[in-house]
Amino acid sequence: MPTPRPDQPARPFPHHQPLGRAWGLRALPLALLGWCVEPTWALGGASTPAPATPGTTTPVMENAPQTTPQQGTLATGPAKGAGQDSGGKDTQSGKEKAQEKAKPNQPAPDAVRYKLVMKPTGNAALDGALQASSELKSLLTAPPVGPFALAGRIREDYGRLDGALHSEGYYSGTITMTITAPKPPQGGSAPYHAPSVDGRDPALAMFLASLPHGSTVTITIAVQPGPLYHISSILVLSKPATVAGAAAAGAAGLHGSEGAGGAAPTTLYPSSGASAQAPRPPSKAAQAAAAARQAAQRQAETCKTLESIHPVTLTPLEAKAFHLKVGEPAKAGEIIAARTRLLAYLQNDGYALAEVTVPEGILHPATHGLTVRLFMDRGPRLIIGPITLEGNKDVRSSYVRRIMGLHEGQLYQAAAIDQSRLNLGATGLFSSIMTSNNPPLLSVPPKDSAVKGLTTAMPLKITFKDAKRYHVSGEVGYSTDLGGRAGVHWSDKNVLGAGQRLNLAAIATGLGGSAQQGLGYDIYADYDVPNYGMINRTLNFRVEALRQWLYSYHQTAWFAKAGFSQPINDDWSVDDSAMVERESITQFGKKRGYFIAFLPLTATFNNTDNKANPIEPATSGIRATLGATPAVSIRRGAQFYLPLMGQAATYFDLNKLGIAPPKRSILAFRVTLGSILGANVWQIPPDQRLYAGGAGTVRGFRYQGVGPQWKNTKYAIGGTSMDAGTIEFRQRLFKKWGFDLFTDAGQVSEHATPGHGKVRVGVGGGPRYFTPIGPIRVDVAVPLDRPHRGDHWELYIGLGENF
Repeated sequence: MPTPRPDQPARPFPHHQPLGRAWGLRALPLALLGWCVEPTWALGGASTPAPATPGTTTPVMENAPQTTPQQGTLATGPAKGAGQDSGGKDTQSGKEKAQEKAKPNQPAPDAVRYKLVMKPTGNAALDGALQASSELKSLLTAPPVGPFALAGRIREDYGRLDGALHSEGYYSGTITMTITAPKPPQGGSAPYHAPSVDGRDPALAMFLASLPHGSTVTITIAVQPGPLYHISSILVLSKPATVAGAAAAGAAGLHGSEGAGGAAPTTLYPSSGASAQAPRPPSKAAQAAAAARQAAQRQAETCKTLESIHPVTLTPLEAKAFHLKVGEPAKAGEIIAARTRLLAYLQNDGYALAEVTVPEGILHPATHGLTVRLFMDRGPRLIIGPITLEGNKDVRSSYVRRIMGLHEGQLYQAAAIDQSRLNLGATGLFSSIMTSNNPPLLSVPPKDSAVKGLTTAMPLKITFKDAKRYHVSGEVGYSTDLGGRAGVHWSDKNVLGAGQRLNLAAIATGLGGSAQQGLGYDIYADYDVPNYGMINRTLNFRVEALRQWLYSYHQTAWFAKAGFSQPINDDWSVDDSAMVERESITQFGKKRGYFIAFLPLTATFNNTDNKANPIEPATSGIRATLGATPAVSIRRGAQFYLPLMGQAATYFDLNKLGIAPPKRSILAFRVTLGSILGANVWQIPPDQRLYAGGAGTVRGFRYQGVGPQWKNTKYAIGGTSMDAGTIEFRQRLFKKWGFDLFTDAGQVSEHATPGHGKVRVGVGGGPRYFTPIGPIRVDVAVPLDRPHRGDHWELYIGLGENF
């Protein structure tokens, strides 16, 4: 790996693009600081390295011992590879670019395949970083490309691997790539008969192009990390007075000669018309005098700039947020993270205009140390000024101001502003939300400030783009027990201008199915009022008409419900409501009418990794629900009973055992328990009893097919207790395909507590096809102990995982 020269920036850190140079200051050397001010400050009590001789540079040859401190901007991102010029521009040939743009999933006509061998360094963390940064590794299974594109990929990997070394604190490492042909190429002239070539060889592309068609080369990567560097000192300095002055200082310090970095002096001569004599060039003495004046002017500007730089003392809380210490390994990511933490703390402490530059690193190869230097400017401490809203055409501004949680006069905090954007985004009323400072700064009366002593305010502007208000969707599903279902939904997300939602649905059910005896329907209307009385509390109403023509019972009913839902924190939420139901049920030839009143109360815990998009499969976390529904049924007197229901599911990624890639192999577990207290099974309306069987409990058995049956028929009676459990293995095979295997078991009884009854077990599995809206699942399940007149197998088709 070429070693940086002392007058070049150190290579940037890996994994993120450099964040830009600090005010144009190109790695201001400590030697330059010695001209005008003495740099004797270091954070944490570390001493400052002795400055080198002012204005001198020492060339460093490739792989030669490094003795001169080297300066460079520290940034996490792929370093400039061999495929870029000194300005960072792409130097790939036209052939390379054309081959890289070949159609996806199609190999190039002259494709060169390769095998990759990455020799271990003995450091597991470093090996992981090297493999993660290598495009040769990540694109190994992609369609092969032509010789010029492969050569460009190899050259670019030098910079990526170099950046990975920096990310782990290694700055003197060497990288060797050897490309070996399966056999010496035929034809051509030297050096193309060589069986291998170095990755930096200019003839690499021609070497690859000379290989026989269909050849597979072996690329061997060997990395010698060298010594681990540690942070030797930390300098936090004030921002230079001017951008121009900083740039001038950087130029003077890097070149050190009076004419370096500047254009030759130019003298203009006035024209006196066509008869004017041609101007005479200035004498050598005049040129020397002009150059000396320019050098003196630049020197004066440099010193003036440097005189404005002084050490910055961090407060204890700022130092705690910065959390970078002398003696720690000089890992790029941690150094950049320290700068991010410091800037975030300042912006959350009222310093809206705070600036903290990307850290610069000064290497000390002789001691394997690195000086971290950054410039910061807190700026004024501010409160929030007037908040301007733009673009919310359909949403009332009063509602927006209530939901966003920001108030004029409070301390300026970037995190609070970000949270306000999240609050507004959670309403679903906007397709885009942009918050920005809206200068100039304003002075406000002390009575309008919530922070004592602060009267300077930063105005804010929030710009919106309204989301589509109306939405139409459909749903379809099929299982062999419940048959097909098809429905349509229509919704209005902003009925009265404050986020009120109306949803209308009409669904046809019972389209065939072994548990159905006829067509049914489910028609309902939901009306939700968000943030009712307090933020995040929703008032909801529902009216519903339902018809089910099941073998177990025939039901025609209507419902009316009103209630509240309220999240307690990020993981917990509660729902409480009041509900009434009027229904007519026919079971085993007897028709009865019921009027039932309920008070459902439900608590939900969810810390799974798919909360933001529930239709996507969860791969970690727990989802649990616990509900109690006191009820009274009125039919020839009142019958009180208390249904209790609990369900929990959890997900385990086999990557935690080191036997699978992340989020590819998942074990999913589910358990369901239910009990009804206060009444026996015949005192409870049939639709309120507990059942098992079907996609939600025990697959392989038809819906309501587990539990007591009526007189040796396939008509389920239901019970007052049930329990069921599932173990499921989920495997992603390719980008869009996967499969599941599962075992379900459950039982239903007329006892009041779970754990009684005959246990029924079903097994099955099926493929998954992953789409942008979730996986399409097709499962087949069979019962291991089929009951009398039970189904031999069941088929389930749906969108999203079963749980």
